[in-house]
Amino acid sequence: MKPRRASLLLAASMAAVMAASPTARGAFPDVWDAAATPRLARDAKALREAQRVYLEARDLGTHSDGGRDLLLVVRMILEKDDAASSPDPRLPFLYGRVLVDMGDDARAAKVLRAALARAPSHPDASDAWFTLAIACARLGDPKSEIAAYDAQLATETDPMTRAVTLSNQAEAFVIIGDLDGAIARYRRSLELAPDNALARWGLAVALDRSGDAYGAQLEARTALGFDPDARRLTSSDVFFVPDYDKYWYLALACAARASSTAEPPTQVLWWERAALSWKQYIDNASPSDPWVAIARRRSDACARELRAARVRAARSRPLRH
Repeated sequence: MKPRRASLLLAASMAAVMAASPTARGAFPDVWDAAATPRLARDAKALREAQRVYLEARDLGTHSDGGRDLLLVVRMILEKDDAASSPDPRLPFLYGRVLVDMGDDARAAKVLRAALARAPSHPDASDAWFTLAIACARLGDPKSEIAAYDAQLATETDPMTRAVTLSNQAEAFVIIGDLDGAIARYRRSLELAPDNALARWGLAVALDRSGDAYGAQLEARTALGFDPDARRLTSSDVFFVPDYDKYWYLALACAARASSTAEPPTQVLWWERAALSWKQYIDNASPSDPWVAIARRRSDACARELRAARVRAARSRPLRH
């Protein structure tokens, strides 16, 4: 489970670049740069317009119809300028980000890798590495995803951004089966941002898959303290690899809610929801899924909890005369 990006940080970063003075680090080229490389003047104009429309798309939400339409406009502006080959790295970096937002991950990865090879020390390279990691995640290439996050972490200093990166990287470690590595990164993320509910949900799942069901439930209940309705798990800004992985998260969230209430009828409802989520995970899992056996054991335990809750609920009903 990964946020597609720390979107507010991205938007703020881009707005700062647009407002920067011409001499600011990473700002637009001056007249001497443009004279030496005439294309830079054209690229600067295209970048300003693309950034303006991209921020509008972010404001609308890139999953909304209006936001998607604006992303198409940004893509057209950048492709008309041949952004992928621009000597100003900010154009291919933005182009790659737009491609990822539109789901064209293979093209995005190609554009971003080429741009980062040309400008690995650019001030915007950290964001570009993150965007490349997202593309690699959705392309099913967790090793390249981990490497992209490592490259970002090597230069990123903002604690909140590092927290998101470490949490996302932990997901990739889960996918390659390195649960110890995943748990360590989740904990490092939470040291930087203790209120990061997504990292707590991810840690709960990693602990559960490592065999620590008790620790997983404690972490899930802690996550509920920051995300009471578990809405972050169904946000449009979050995606799962594989997609059916979301059912494991939802099962833990429902179980945590069941164990957090003292009302037997309410417990029954949440255990029923948890049982359904476990069934959905098992039914949708691929034949090569390494966690299905554990999911079946968790499903059986959930069924026992549901039976016990139903007995308590029956006993709690008032007698009728």
